Amino acid sequence: VCLWQMSARAGLDHRLQSRLDRMGQAVVMLAPQAVYCERRKKSAAVNLKLDALKAQFSQQRWSDVLTHASMLGPAYVEGQALPSVAQKVEAFFTAHPRMSGLMAGLTMAHQHACIERVRAVCAEFDGVASIGVLENNACAVDLESSDHIRALLDADRRIDTKVIAVEPLLLPAMPECFADYMVEELLTPAALKQEGLDMSHCVGGYHAQVRSNVVRILRIRGNSADKRTWSTAEVTQDDARLARHKAPHGTSVPLGPRAHLKVVQHCGRFNKGPLAMNEAVLRFVVLLHGRVDLATRAELARSGTRTAKERSLTGKVAVPIS
Repeated sequence: VCLWQMSARAGLDHRLQSRLDRMGQAVVMLAPQAVYCERRKKSAAVNLKLDALKAQFSQQRWSDVLTHASMLGPAYVEGQALPSVAQKVEAFFTAHPRMSGLMAGLTMAHQHACIERVRAVCAEFDGVASIGVLENNACAVDLESSDHIRALLDADRRIDTKVIAVEPLLLPAMPECFADYMVEELLTPAALKQEGLDMSHCVGGYHAQVRSNVVRILRIRGNSADKRTWSTAEVTQDDARLARHKAPHGTSVPLGPRAHLKVVQHCGRFNKGPLAMNEAVLRFVVLLHGRVDLATRAELARSGTRTAKERSLTGKVAVPIS
């Protein structure tokens, strides 16, 4: 269905066309000036709130709140802009980065209201797992209504618990330096939700992303009694490396056993940063994946031995000293 087309249906008189072109140029030139003048009309109190907000997060390496403030200027802090509210908004975006994009363009007060609405509705379902569902399936309009949020989460509940129909990653055998660690791919909604419960983060809602073969989720475990050695990683296709490694006839390699991986995010419990050893384990898995032929790697997985290439890669992984 064609809703609109850009081709002209009739010609314009050249004098009229020239006049319209000049009007368009004027709009392009004057729009920034109009925005600037509008900002200058803001009260001094609004500018003071914006300066206070920038000072509050100036020491952080990255702040979603500051990014949004840069986009909207003084308009971002109109209404509710208490430091405690800013901290809540920043903490939520840090724990759920995709939500920051969904709420771009809203004032801080509006973002805070959306966050409270999301938390209240998700508490009726699976908590942080439900927030993960919204991260991957919602759009900005959905967050404006509790009913829309409930409709999305109700639809997610009806998804079956069978193994997701994707080709599993073929993970390498762990070398001696990582003998205490286990890396497992999660391929059922039930396993993802259990991981979310164990780790107190939102990975339980990521089954739609795994089903679409866009990302994969890895469970990393060290000492079973020490939950500090637990972490969860989200990986996807490394497009930069994929561009240099094409399949026959120019077709792209799908996200599967031969995929070149990159890390999207890697979190410990409560969305805290993982231990250095967990980071090293994940680097090893990402470096080795797709570098050895499948038959050899299947044999390695059964025997627990390593090839010379695998041993050389192990040497490239910086293993922290505890």
